[in-house]
Amino acid sequence: EVRDIMLIDVTPLTLGVETVGGVFTPVIKKGMAVPWKTTRNFTTSADAQDEIEVVVLQGQRPMAKDNKRLGVFRLTNIMPAPLGIPQLEVSFELDREGILKVSAKDLASRASQSIVIKDSLTLTDEEVEEILEEADQKFYEDEDAKFEAELRFAADFLLKHTEDNLVSESFRYPKHVQDSIRERMQAVEAHLIDDVDATDWFGLQAATDDLQFDLMKLSTMRWGKVTMINRTVGPGAWFLNQSEGGSTGGGPIVEVKEEPYDDSEAQAKVEKVIRKTKDIGEKLSKLREFLQKREAKKAKTG
Repeated sequence: EVRDIMLIDVTPLTLGVETVGGVFTPVIKKGMAVPWKTTRNFTTSADAQDEIEVVVLQGQRPMAKDNKRLGVFRLTNIMPAPLGIPQLEVSFELDREGILKVSAKDLASRASQSIVIKDSLTLTDEEVEEILEEADQKFYEDEDAKFEAELRFAADFLLKHTEDNLVSESFRYPKHVQDSIRERMQAVEAHLIDDVDATDWFGLQAATDDLQFDLMKLSTMRWGKVTMINRTVGPGAWFLNQSEGGSTGGGPIVEVKEEPYDDSEAQAKVEKVIRKTKDIGEKLSKLREFLQKREAKKAKTG
């Protein structure tokens, strides 16, 4: 005899937002119990960005364009700051009636905006099954597209922060070190072409790895350690994980001759770049592994 069975509604498909590079970033994943509320933190993708567009999506495909768009709204009056500095909270609240409330708030200016979507759970079982089957059939094609978008973003992001670092801290490094870094940057730029179909993804991956590795050596030269914070790509921007790590690495300190200087502010700036660079390195490692698997699969099927 079966007794005391409780039926729980769950989300049939993933709910999320469009992020930089046209990637679909999940907020409430498929199969979560309803009602459900969750908040994720995002930041800006450009310097002095004072607004973001929040595109709310439903589906199971990794690229935003392949999912159902439920609604769009803009968060304005964001406190202008360098990219990656603003803290933007995006909250999803889904009730048992399928009403979804999405809100966004800038923690600095306290500006906020929201949207209410009343038909987030109206798909039939047949429609849901069709969406899931399509996601399964196009899995490898979708993973290729996501890999390429994320690799391009990682390379662009690394180039910008390397340039900013060289400009603001150039007096700290010998000319031959700066020249070496700029050669690495030029190699990355050479692979960042507009024609996606003609892009040498192995070349872009290798060039980005080389630049990231040289920056790790540069940070060890300057500080004797590398500080890490966990970050992944987020809306029009970067998603900030809640957990933070401590220091890692810690090779020998290479002397850099310089005049006595109170460098506490400069150190904070450089360590911030180092943290972001370290995370890009971890992300590139995962992308490299995916690229190798993709090529192995093509060789086997070919």
